[in-house]
Amino acid sequence: MKRRIRMNERDLHRIITNVINEATENGDYDGNYEVLIRNEMHNLAELERKVPKCYEAEIHRMVVGLETMLSGIQSNRDFDNWNR
Repeated sequence: MKRRIRMNERDLHRIITNVINEATENGDYDGNYEVLIRNEMHNLAELERKVPKCYEAEIHRMVVGLETMLSGIQSNRDFDNWNR
């Protein structure tokens, strides 16, 4: 029996924030934002495949937002390396 899970973007953001906070408190996080963002993108992609169709677009927007953050981090790192 499938159960419908209802959540909005704020709920999902809260879940992601909790995961990040737990990883930081447990020492699982070493300050590498790229790895953390890639892991969360993977988790969201998995979730996107499991939720009802009506939530897929919302979760996809979050993945795109994380991709944008990752791109910004990589651009800043590349710029910093270029200036050395």
